[in-house]
Amino acid sequence: MNYEINDKVTAFVLYDASTYVNTKGAFDTAAYNVSNTDIEPGVNLNLHERLSLTPALNWYTNQRLSTTSLILTASIKLL
Repeated sequence: MNYEINDKVTAFVLYDASTYVNTKGAFDTAAYNVSNTDIEPGVNLNLHERLSLTPALNWYTNQRLSTTSLILTASIKLL
């Protein structure tokens, strides 16, 4: 889900989920300890026509909130 605040700022929330299925089509019970669902709220900042920064948080829903990590992506257009 994206929400464009203005031309330079876009807020977003990304939800990822996956299931683990073995080769016989059954749910793989060995994957219970794996984090397979996460929520990533963030913002895209267009600082210049050739530079944008995107900070976001990454929280796996089966872990404590204190395990949340920070993501920072920089995009630079050279040409």
